[in-house]
Amino acid sequence: MVSASLIPDNIGRAVMLVYGRMQDGKSPYWCYVAVKPSEYKRFQQTLQDGKLNLHRFEQDDYGEIVVSGPGLYPPADITREVARAYNTPLKELFGSTHPEAVMTQKIAQLKQKIEENSGAAN
Repeated sequence: MVSASLIPDNIGRAVMLVYGRMQDGKSPYWCYVAVKPSEYKRFQQTLQDGKLNLHRFEQDDYGEIVVSGPGLYPPADITREVARAYNTPLKELFGSTHPEAVMTQKIAQLKQKIEENSGAAN
């Protein structure tokens, strides 16, 4: 049985930068979203299909909207703050690392810490 603390959705999120157009259809916006690991594949498919509706992002249970704003790109200070908030090195925020692999690694690290701590307690 998997400890509730080791369920991927309880450990972290895949932080993604998405783009779109405002309701006027012309003005661009950017948006950082935090996607639940269990919803990552569905999110990617919805994004590829062009059917992502950020107004319903949280309602559709993908995860959370972190921050958004007008323009083609987020300001550098916002990007640094998002990386800091999610404990992600800035260079990895836009890397090609697959979120499922990262989550598997984090779970393995947590299991090791739990085992070390339970061994130290005995």
